[in-house]
Amino acid sequence: DKLHQDIEHYGKLGKRAEYWEAENKRAKQEREKIEKGLLSGKNSKLVGVELQNLVKQLAKDAGIIFKNLGRTDDLPTGDWILVTQSMRFDANSKTLMKFLQALEKAQTHLAVVSLDVRSRGNELTGTIKITGFSRVPLPLDEESNGE
Repeated sequence: DKLHQDIEHYGKLGKRAEYWEAENKRAKQEREKIEKGLLSGKNSKLVGVELQNLVKQLAKDAGIIFKNLGRTDDLPTGDWILVTQSMRFDANSKTLMKFLQALEKAQTHLAVVSLDVRSRGNELTGTIKITGFSRVPLPLDEESNGE
């Protein structure tokens, strides 16, 4: 009887192990997907430059004419940083939709946090703010102190 109980117990443990191995694999894949969607850079300024270049390229590819890019704003929170880029632009409905779709489909996770559009006939003019995220490594002096 004890032998049958042990066999049943080890069978359940085996099934749990398979479940947790699958969960571990799924979690690692999800983490890799998230990390691929982050902006890169060793500090907030470099992360801001990467976001600015990405926004410029997506706008250019969509046929958006950007009047000017505002400075990037960054908000560090621990080892995470949130970077926001504002842009004034001229477009038409087709190019604006193409740009918004490109932002949505970009490998880097980007979020439109505000969009203000005005119409002048067939032309659109507006301002958009786009946010991206990054993990910024701690400065060397903080790492050595164990903080």
